[in-house]
Amino acid sequence: MSFLRNSAFNFLGGLLPAVALFVTIPLIVHRMGAEAYGALVLITSIVGYFGIIDINATAGTVKYVAEHQARGESDEVGRVVSFGLLIYLAIGVAGGLALFFGADHLVNQVFKIGPSWREDARSALQVASLAFFFGQFQLFLQSIPQALGRYDLSGRFDAVFGSLTPLLTIAVVLGGGGLTAIVTARMVLTIVHCTALFVLLRRLLPGLRLRRPDRSTSRKVASFSLFTYLQRLAAVTSNNADKLLIGAQQSMLALATYVIPYTLASRVFALMNRLVQVMFPLTSHLDARADHAALRSTFIYVSRYMAFLNTALCLLLALFARELLTYWLRQPAQPVAVLVLIIVAYMMLVESLTNAPSLVNDGLGRPYITGVAALLRAVVGVSAAWMALRLGGIVELAVSQLIVGAVFTAAFLWVVHRHSLPWRLASVVGPIYGVNAVVLLAGTALVAWRWGEPVLGGWAFVGALAGAAALLAAVGWRYVLFPVHRLRLRDLVAARLPRFASS
Repeated sequence: MSFLRNSAFNFLGGLLPAVALFVTIPLIVHRMGAEAYGALVLITSIVGYFGIIDINATAGTVKYVAEHQARGESDEVGRVVSFGLLIYLAIGVAGGLALFFGADHLVNQVFKIGPSWREDARSALQVASLAFFFGQFQLFLQSIPQALGRYDLSGRFDAVFGSLTPLLTIAVVLGGGGLTAIVTARMVLTIVHCTALFVLLRRLLPGLRLRRPDRSTSRKVASFSLFTYLQRLAAVTSNNADKLLIGAQQSMLALATYVIPYTLASRVFALMNRLVQVMFPLTSHLDARADHAALRSTFIYVSRYMAFLNTALCLLLALFARELLTYWLRQPAQPVAVLVLIIVAYMMLVESLTNAPSLVNDGLGRPYITGVAALLRAVVGVSAAWMALRLGGIVELAVSQLIVGAVFTAAFLWVVHRHSLPWRLASVVGPIYGVNAVVLLAGTALVAWRWGEPVLGGWAFVGALAGAAALLAAVGWRYVLFPVHRLRLRDLVAARLPRFASS
C-alpha cells in the first residue's frame, strides 16, 4: 500500500473511537458524577500502568514476521509468533496476579477514593486483573496485520472496537451499572476483540503453524524489542503517572477536572500522530536503498505539514477552550479546566514536534537514541509532576509538563539531527518551522486577547470556529503547502470533478 493510503487507514482507525469518546464522556460524567468518573479513570490508569512490564515484543514481532514472510520462511514466522505468544502469556499472568492481589492495598491505602466507592473500586480492579490478561493477547494479535502491511484491516479493527468501548460504557452506565459492571463489560469486549483478531490471523496466515522458538529467534526478537521497550516504558509512564499522582495527592474531583480537558486535547493530537506513523517503514525502505535525498525531502514536507496541522489544532483548542468545554459537558466550564486545556494543548504541540524525527531515527536503526530520550523525559516529567502537585494543583501540574516538554523537545531535536539523521537541524529549521512559528505567535496573541471574553453563544461559536478554521486552511494552502503539492491537489480535484458530475 502507498504511504498516503496507509496513513489514511491508520488515521481513520483512530477517528471513529475519538468521536465516540467525545460524544459519550459528557453523558458518562453526568450520569456517574465527577467523583465516580475520576475513580473509573484511576482504575484505567492503574491497569494501563501495569503495562510497564510489557517488554514491547510486538515491535520485534512486526519486524521479523514481515521479514520472514517476505522470504517465504513459514517455519520462522511460526517461531516468531510462538515466541510472542509465550511472552504475552507470561506478561498477562504476572500483571493480572499483581493487580488482583494488590487491589485492596491500592484502593484503601494508596489512592484517595471516597468511602462510598471503595468497595466497588476494589471489585472493579480485581475484574480488571483478568481484563489485563486478555488485553495483552489483544496487543500482540493486532500487531500481526501491521507486520503484513495490512493497515486497512488493522485500521478497521481499531475503528470498530475502539468505538464500541465508550459506547458499551455509556450503555452500562445508563443501565445503572457501576465501576465493576463497566470493567466487566469492557473485558468481555476485549475477549471478543481477541477472538476476531485470531480469526483474522488464521485468514492472513493460513499456513501458520506454531513452532518451538529456538535460541536464535528468541535472542533476535527480544534484543530488538528491548531497545524499543524504553520508549514504551516512557509512554506508559507519561500517559498514566500524572493521573496516578493526582489520585494519590489530590482527590477524585481534581482528577476528573484534569482528565476531561486532557482527554479532549490528547485524543485530537493522537489522531494527527497516526498520520505520520507510516514514516517508520518508509524510512527503513529508503535507507535500505541508500536514497537519503528522497528521505530528506519526504521528512521536510511531512514534518512541515504535520507541524502546521498540530499548530492549527492547538490554536483552535486554546482559542475556544471555554466554549468547547461548556458545550461538550453541557454546563459552564470551570476556569481551572479551561486553563488546563489551553496549557495541555501547547504542551502536546511542543511534544508533537518530535514525532517525525523519532520515527525516522528508529527507521535508520537507532532506537536507543529515542528510547533513552523518552525515558529521561518520563523520569523528569514525573518528578516535576510530583513537585507541582506538592506545591500547587492541577494547573501547576500542566505548566510543569509544558516546561519539561519544551526543554526535552529542543534537546532531542538537536541531538537526533546531530548524531542520527543524515542532515543538520539548521538546514531544515526554516522550511519546517518558519511559517508555523509566525502562525503560532499570531494565534497565541489572539488566545491571550480572548481570555477575558465571555462564552460565545451557540451559533456564534460555530461561526467563529468555522471562520478560524477557514482562515488557517487558507494560510496553509497559500504559505505552507509546497507549490508542487498545490498543483497536484488541483489536478486531483479537477480529475475528480467530472466523475462526480457524471454520477
